[in-house]
Amino acid sequence: MEDISRELEREIAQSKPKPYIQDRRTKVIIVDDFGEMKSGDYLKTLVKFFSFMSVFCFIAALVFCYLYASLSKDSGSIQTKLATAQEKVNKLIQEKEVLMAKLVISGQKLDIAPKPAVAKKQNLKSATAADPETEYITNKKTSARVEKREDKVEPEPDKMVKSSESAALTKPA
Repeated sequence: MEDISRELEREIAQSKPKPYIQDRRTKVIIVDDFGEMKSGDYLKTLVKFFSFMSVFCFIAALVFCYLYASLSKDSGSIQTKLATAQEKVNKLIQEKEVLMAKLVISGQKLDIAPKPAVAKKQNLKSATAADPETEYITNKKTSARVEKREDKVEPEPDKMVKSSESAALTKPA
């Protein structure tokens, strides 16, 4: 005798469909005018790419707006500092012109210390040309040469303003 129940079990087990697991991913299907279906997965990739780029550009725009605002504030403060510095320079120039005019009217020579490089050259020339015992001293009003031996003070003709020049400068034209 045959065991029909076992054979039936085998056939039923073989013919029994396995449960279908649904794919939870969304798919894009493109249907053309003739009813043909094509995959649209590349469209999903493009949408993801453009959405990422739009978020990135939005964040970059926010950062640039913040930087622009802070730089414009700095620029405004720098411009005000520049304007005050220019006013100060103009005031100092006017003051210098007034002082120079007073100096010309008084007839005195302006003593300005030479630059270090120029001073070295002048010291070398004066040391070779003058006596080693002669010393040059610069006073605020006039320059004078003092000799150590006799302690004589003689005004130097090249560093003093001539009286005719001072008279010409003080006379109104």
